[in-house]
Amino acid sequence: MKNSKIKSVQISNNNKRKEYLDWICGLMILQMIAGHLVDNSHTNDVFDGLLHILSFFMPWFFFKSGMFFHPANNLHTTIRKAVKRLIIPFIVWGVTGEVIYIILSLIFHPEYDWIFYARLVKASIIDGKPAGGNGPLWYLLSLFIIKAIYTYLYGKCSDIILLILAIGIPATMYYTGWNWLYVVSHTLVGFFYFILGHKLVNYQFNKIILIVASIIFISLAIFSPSYMSMTANDMIYGNYLLDFIYSLSAIIIINNLIKITPPKLLNIVNIQAIGRNSIIYLVVHRPILITCSYLCPIIGIHNPMLIALTMTICLIIIILFFSKWLHHPNYKWMIGA
Repeated sequence: MKNSKIKSVQISNNNKRKEYLDWICGLMILQMIAGHLVDNSHTNDVFDGLLHILSFFMPWFFFKSGMFFHPANNLHTTIRKAVKRLIIPFIVWGVTGEVIYIILSLIFHPEYDWIFYARLVKASIIDGKPAGGNGPLWYLLSLFIIKAIYTYLYGKCSDIILLILAIGIPATMYYTGWNWLYVVSHTLVGFFYFILGHKLVNYQFNKIILIVASIIFISLAIFSPSYMSMTANDMIYGNYLLDFIYSLSAIIIINNLIKITPPKLLNIVNIQAIGRNSIIYLVVHRPILITCSYLCPIIGIHNPMLIALTMTICLIIIILFFSKWLHHPNYKWMIGA
């Protein structure tokens, strides 16, 4: 246990590691936004294949969070910090997204009755996310649950048992067809990567582990590439169980590659600032995309590529504004700062 505490402190104090993680985080959040942009602009037939390259982006976020887990914190401290950093943004931007979505629905879909909105509430509860206007926030709630549970169970329950449960329960839900309580399934899948992020915080940079991960990743990429939709606990393609190994191998590889890349090369595509402000990109991008998807046809933009371009421009302008505004001392609480 002492070694685990030392490792957690080491990574917190290593600025170089923070920089390389910021770069990867920027890449992963852009991957997430690009996927949602493609879905909302209906340009899947053009860009869908490119978006599968980083199919492990959600597992990476949980893995990275696990790298910074501090077992020395008691449950009260963990919950207090997690409420500030995760639950407050979840509530603020979840409500904001739902209000925007409901207003747009009332304006553009007056045929929607109370049953539609009742189902929206039901879906939000089952999914553990604002089902209409800001679905990506499920990550914040799941991470909060994971941190609270792991803090409580740390040292009381074997990590091996926790890892087996974290795979076994959602896998059972998937294979039996009892796959509807998504807040449970995607939280457990995230728990799997979170635990491994904590346990492999330094071991992932071992040369032997990197070689093994590379062999596994290349083999699976050739013979059985897999892509899981964590939010729905479903496969876009590939094998459910192999996806855990596939994603873990990819995480280890990209963490190693970016860590050893000279800063000058990383600065050529300087996305560290995006990584450092990833919470802003997470909480605001979906309401912007949904609003654009409703308004573009109104102003005469019907071509999917033009819609995608319009969405991109709006994202850049609005996120730049929010990035400045939300760092103001009076408003930074809205992003958990």
